Amino acid sequence: MNITIIGTGYVGLVTGARLADLGNNVFCLDVDQAKVDPLNSGGVPIYEPGLREVIERNVEAGRLTFSTDVAAPAVEDFTRPDRIVLGVDDTPAGQQALIRAWRLFSHRFAKMYPLNYSYGR
Repeated sequence: MNITIIGTGYVGLVTGARLADLGNNVFCLDVDQAKVDPLNSGGVPIYEPGLREVIERNVEAGRLTFSTDVAAPAVEDFTRPDRIVLGVDDTPAGQQALIRAWRLFSHRFAKMYPLNYSYGR
């Protein structure tokens, strides 16, 4: 399954890494380049037991990709995502991040993936 996770904070990163570990292709997207750059350089910005190994294993296998660009070359490999997940926490800051990410990425996704009512049938 092709899954796009919007948000590489605690919720989105852990969720994306575990979904990739289950064999899914996961594209993690974030508006904050400062969060994405360390992930693309092998860094893991949060501590969760075993998370570093899960991320490394899945990046190496090509199942886990990080970017701030909704039209990144990695998206071409995913063709059309089967699921889009917004990974935010349930705090006022998390809710603001959700609104900001939704506004930014929803327009970009709509242009890339026009509505196709026959998709999935």
